[in-house]
Amino acid sequence: MPGSRPKSRIFVVQLSMGYKTIEDGQRALIFNDRGEGRIIVGPRRLWLQRGETFQLLQSRVASQSQYLRVKDKEGTITNRPGPCLMYVNPLEHDHIDVRDATKLTADEMLVVYKQESDVIQRRLLYGPAVFVPTAHEWLHEFNWHGVDGNDKTRWIPGAHNFHKLSTIPGQMYYNVRDVSDAGEVLTLVSINFEYVGDV
Repeated sequence: MPGSRPKSRIFVVQLSMGYKTIEDGQRALIFNDRGEGRIIVGPRRLWLQRGETFQLLQSRVASQSQYLRVKDKEGTITNRPGPCLMYVNPLEHDHIDVRDATKLTADEMLVVYKQESDVIQRRLLYGPAVFVPTAHEWLHEFNWHGVDGNDKTRWIPGAHNFHKLSTIPGQMYYNVRDVSDAGEVLTLVSINFEYVGDV
């Protein structure tokens, strides 16, 4: 899923003494024998003392249609719209996830909720747009009847879950079976509905 937490690979090298090269575009975390850490930005060639450990930081990159969800050590969450790059710093970050923004066409809209203190606000966002939520925003999830894949006139409750609501007219079909007329003849009545979503 877009919101799933990626697995981080952390490379730790225990060195007695010696040089270590940090390449351009890399960052490293160095711990001394007292547990104190410092960040080194490449390119750089570094002399490591006895008892120091060397750890390359993993990067997280978000494109212009993504964002970075950052949770720091104190539990504060911030969202950074792409394009952007961040390094997962164990001294500051609990984790950093790459998530997809929600892209809207000109015929779509979102219902966005935001909590400020004890107040929950609602707003409508119309496309075309690329939506990146703040840390306190979330999307309304619609739960509608969905069409049976084997019979377009049969609807299944709760089968259609979505966030983006279409603003153009849609169609639905429904069959009313065993309708009796005045002569008690059973017939099938097919109904075609046209509807427009509204909130």
